[in-house]
Amino acid sequence: MVGTYRELLDVYMVANYLNKTPLYEVNPMENKYFVPNENLYLGIKVMQNIDSVKDHLIKRDFFERCRQFLITSCIQIKKRYDFENLLYSNIKMLQKENIKKHTTLLPLMKVVPRILDSENIELLQKIDDQWRKLSSFENSSEMSNNIDEFYFQLSNKKDFNDEFLFVDLCNFVFQILALPHSSAACERIFSKINLIKTKSRNRLITDSINGLILTSQLIQMEGNCVRFQPNKKNLNLIEFLISLRKYLVF
Repeated sequence: MVGTYRELLDVYMVANYLNKTPLYEVNPMENKYFVPNENLYLGIKVMQNIDSVKDHLIKRDFFERCRQFLITSCIQIKKRYDFENLLYSNIKMLQKENIKKHTTLLPLMKVVPRILDSENIELLQKIDDQWRKLSSFENSSEMSNNIDEFYFQLSNKKDFNDEFLFVDLCNFVFQILALPHSSAACERIFSKINLIKTKSRNRLITDSINGLILTSQLIQMEGNCVRFQPNKKNLNLIEFLISLRKYLVF
């Protein structure tokens, strides 16, 4: 979100102001730092077509409406995200392309005391040692650039003694990535639960609800239920669960 917020500000505010001012202190409504209308960057297609508009009043109105939309977007983002929070600025170091830029994870570990006890020096050192080892890990370039996929793949890497190389580091990263960055994700889940637990289905147990939500997510990844094609693994799992029914006591 930090990157998105900065990109929106770059469209209509002067770069000098943004470069010299901490992001949390930037005022999206400070008009003395607005770029002129003709310098608003609205994309190639707009730039190619705007010159064909001869009426200057229409052009000015168009630019002002675009600027106002961007201002409103930035104001709403700033209301919802605490850019002064050190977690937002430090979490970027976990990205694959930033691994070699940071020799220690201590700045990040300090801002999550509920995840890592600052007095557990042994665990802190293990995580930091594995982080430093990661910068010279030969196979990292072949792994996914997606942050959660990258650390999942990394968590399965073993040494010659069949021991996991980065187990403590990956466990720490997974806990960081699991932190909710807004309430929107939680609200979507609760909305799904309300749709599932109707009056006629209000006795569903938690496991059943979890299964329905996960099924919905799996189908959504394929686009829709029409395009979804169960694979052999899905079918084998269903057959296995059906075979367990005879052992269940109701």
